[in-house]
Amino acid sequence: MRWSHYQYTGYYSAMPAAIVMLSVVCYVVIRANDIIRRKNEFFQKKFKLQEKIAMERRKGNDTKELQTALDEMKATPDFVALSLGATAMINRMGEQWEDEDGNIVRGPTEEEVAEMPATAYDLAFCFSLIMLYFSWITIIKYLLQLIRSRHFVGAGSFLLADLKVSIDTPLYTGWLFGLATFLATYLITMPYNLFQSLRSESDRLHWQSIKNRLGFLFQGFQPDYYWWEFVVMARKLSLVVRLMLM
Repeated sequence: MRWSHYQYTGYYSAMPAAIVMLSVVCYVVIRANDIIRRKNEFFQKKFKLQEKIAMERRKGNDTKELQTALDEMKATPDFVALSLGATAMINRMGEQWEDEDGNIVRGPTEEEVAEMPATAYDLAFCFSLIMLYFSWITIIKYLLQLIRSRHFVGAGSFLLADLKVSIDTPLYTGWLFGLATFLATYLITMPYNLFQSLRSESDRLHWQSIKNRLGFLFQGFQPDYYWWEFVVMARKLSLVVRLMLM
């Protein structure tokens, strides 16, 4: 492809939107698969229990305990809620309440929630995080190249990255507004929101769901230095800025 620098910049700047769309598809597929798996496991367990009760009755054995276990499975669980994993349990940690029969029900402990496996959201978020991480510097590089230009006497000024692109046009002025918007998004908004997300989970880094969702950023570091990857990103950014602008 013989694209201009504008086309390359637009392509790379649009990559995060494509990554988010792919992450949504990933989330839907994984969650649907998880719901179907839970549903199949529940009904298979229920069917095997019914078969066991029938077999024990033919033998003349007592089936009271088995029947009690089967009665407990009469109410079909909310498989959609179960697929939320730790997210659905956080508000109930350490609480207790009464069920319909007046029995005391206790919420899960932190240790139990910490062992819950990753959900579709955790895996989809990790996918988008990894893809954005490896494309981030490339996006910044192409955006910064819009700033550097070279003037030729009698011909005008052109982009240094693509001498076929003149900067003495309204199109270039429009790209400068886009440059400011994209840089504000990729240099400030996205890193800040990601850091705040990691900071809010800093006391739950041992949770399995957090490890799968954000572990790409902090695994291998001591818990107190979960933020170190952002220092590495800042160092990479400074190198790219110096390379592009000097």
